[in-house]
Amino acid sequence: MNLGLDIDGVLTNIEEYQFKYGIPYFKKHFNKDVVNEYALDVKDIFDATEEEYKKFWGKYLFPYAITCLARKGAAEYTKWAYENGHKVYIITSRVFATKENMLGKLMRFIVRNWLRRHHIRYEEITFCDEDKVAAINKYHIDFMVDDNPKNIEALKNETGMICMNAKCNEHIADEKVKRCYDFAEITEYVKQNSR
Repeated sequence: MNLGLDIDGVLTNIEEYQFKYGIPYFKKHFNKDVVNEYALDVKDIFDATEEEYKKFWGKYLFPYAITCLARKGAAEYTKWAYENGHKVYIITSRVFATKENMLGKLMRFIVRNWLRRHHIRYEEITFCDEDKVAAINKYHIDFMVDDNPKNIEALKNETGMICMNAKCNEHIADEKVKRCYDFAEITEYVKQNSR
């Protein structure tokens, strides 16, 4: 089978990262507290202006991209996949990665280096904007793991959809979507549903 993985929110816990660094940052610089703990991104979590949003990620994007740890079990999941004849495809909408300028090249380098450092095995990586449907169809993905509610909604009719649990997607209750809380649970689900 072909297994798809998102990075931000799946291989990493971006939700935890945004709260850990966002709460002190937005309080100190803009006197803002959390207004929506169920939002996907700091812009909506803190009701940030575009300028405030850019300042936060201007400071934290590259430290996050370089130093954020992989979720427990992520490397083991990809190792298990290959040991059992499956293939893994990374399908991510990482910011800047689709750009053909130096910033895009740098982000793609950082992502590939991060995957290598965390022993995440994969066949190919696709950097896309918001829409992941084309990549799902191109690689004939049997199961895709994502956390973004928009992606889950768009992909649930295209592939087996596994939702990595997060506050931003707790409202999703759909029989076409399997909610998982960690990679051990994802591995078990894929094992049980392997062809």
